Amino acid sequence: MFNLGFYSGRKAPAIRLAPTLLDRVMELVALLLLIAAWVLILIPYFRGKIENDNWLISMIVSTGIFAWVAWTGYMPVRYINFPVRVHEGNVVIQYLYATRFGRVLNIILQLCCVSSVLYFAGGYYGVSYETVKWIFLAVAGLFLGTMIVYYIWALQRR
Repeated sequence: MFNLGFYSGRKAPAIRLAPTLLDRVMELVALLLLIAAWVLILIPYFRGKIENDNWLISMIVSTGIFAWVAWTGYMPVRYINFPVRVHEGNVVIQYLYATRFGRVLNIILQLCCVSSVLYFAGGYYGVSYETVKWIFLAVAGLFLGTMIVYYIWALQRR
């Protein structure tokens, strides 16, 4: 279930939208960020610069989150809770906004993954803890901004 609000999409007409070029590009960006995170963490690990294995749990969780959030772009309408009531007149635009929000969310979460890699292997790449903290704050601000924009757009197109 993709919970964006209080109104269920169970009674909405069943629709399927084919992903556009923009959707595919967003999916590719998220995948490339995940691959970059794996590469950035495996290089110092195999060179013996990371002693503990805490990064492995973080990367497995990030990969699982990537797979789940990537699936939200193809999720049927009935599994999405929307911030507005969904009916025949607005189901297409609300579904489009929800799936696009899921794809943008995947990019943001993969940016968090890259930030966590910099936390674990920052010494190897010369990135200070203070810089990683600011990257996390920037990603959190990006997430908050994206949520605000999504809800404004969804409420405008009731």
